Amino acid sequence: MTRKSKKVFLFVLILLLIFLFIFSRRALSPTKNQQPITKNSPSPTPSQVFSSTTKCQNVVVSAGETVELFTYQSGNFTRFDYRVAAMTEEKAINLQVFSDGQWLYVWNQPHRYNKDDVIVNPPGKKIKLSSPPLVIATSTLDEVKRISGSNISGDRLCYTWDDLDPVFKVPADFTFEDSNETTQKIKEDLSKICQICSKTSNETAASACRTNLSCL
Repeated sequence: MTRKSKKVFLFVLILLLIFLFIFSRRALSPTKNQQPITKNSPSPTPSQVFSSTTKCQNVVVSAGETVELFTYQSGNFTRFDYRVAAMTEEKAINLQVFSDGQWLYVWNQPHRYNKDDVIVNPPGKKIKLSSPPLVIATSTLDEVKRISGSNISGDRLCYTWDDLDPVFKVPADFTFEDSNETTQKIKEDLSKICQICSKTSNETAASACRTNLSCL
């Protein structure tokens, strides 16, 4: 390479370096029309939407049968979760009642006795109703209220709940039919669930049992 060629080569190289430097500075500097980049914040979970949720745990036990009721309340949102464990499959019930202040949803969560069983969810029912026909039994927060009578026993505990479990949400794996028999469905299931309260001759215990289980 001649001296003249070397000079030309160095001149081109210097111009190329200058061009790359200017281009990189422009790419890094924001323009007037450029909008700031913001990260999408995750959608709030149902428990984050409501400022305060009260959960009550109710348990009634008799020979061969245990009834649990978990209730959740926050504003116009209420959820009743009934779980009956019994000696026979026919008496085992899982009743779910949810109200969002506009619609009332009712469904039965099928029992799974074997983890490999293929379970088909039965259709639920719904009706446009501003409030559920059930009344939540509440008590002083963080204070256990006990039931004691012949043949049955139980307790109730209410407290402020801040779990992330989406209890105020209609399950996506169920279909719901518009039905005027929605409230009747609740009454029929509750008539079975609340039979446990009649197992005692102690009227005080039986009354407390019916109150705790929101019997109609």
